[in-house]
Amino acid sequence: MNIILFGPPGSGKGTQGEQLAQRLRLPLLTMSRAIRAAIQAGALSHDMLKRMNEGLLLPDSEVWQCLSRVIEGPDYHKGVILDGYPRTIAQANSMIDHSFKLDHVVFLDVSDALLVERLSGRRVEPYSGRVYQLTTNPPKQPGIDDVSGLPLIQRDDDKPEVVSRRLVVYRKESKPLIAWFEEKQATKQIGAVHMIDASGDIGMVHQAIMDAIHKNSTHRSV
Repeated sequence: MNIILFGPPGSGKGTQGEQLAQRLRLPLLTMSRAIRAAIQAGALSHDMLKRMNEGLLLPDSEVWQCLSRVIEGPDYHKGVILDGYPRTIAQANSMIDHSFKLDHVVFLDVSDALLVERLSGRRVEPYSGRVYQLTTNPPKQPGIDDVSGLPLIQRDDDKPEVVSRRLVVYRKESKPLIAWFEEKQATKQIGAVHMIDASGDIGMVHQAIMDAIHKNSTHRSV
């Protein structure tokens, strides 16, 4: 079973992805992990590495190659949960062009006001990447990671003014994917598209996702 978790920054994709991975016994794959794997394997050209170091986005074809290199491995023969891909219609078309079987698209819908509140309260352990939210998922000891005991930080891109700019970019570039997914669902090129209200607590959102997947499972092979 192949699943895409889709939604704006702060909608809970990371948290829900981890819970789905445990519940469904499927690996969770982020684009950052796929790109790191490509770098470690020496699969990115010098020009592509230079682009990354300059803070530029990789071409869609390179992004797909990074992703497909990982999901073709033995750990992914039962399927995958994708977090952070696709981000554009061009990337989504790459999946169809390469016959990627997509069983479920889970869209986490949250208002902009709540997203700013959530991200502004997010704290990260800088080495492991563990994420906390001061209101909904706080650390046991304020400002300290539960596992390593290291201080938590607020990333620059989680500050309110930056979050607002990130949401503008998301609405412009990524939200049109919803219509694309729905069109492909209507023509049976992909499985079910699920619109999930992600404004509730973590447990409620997780159960809503599971209910939607079980109700609309396509049982297609991956």
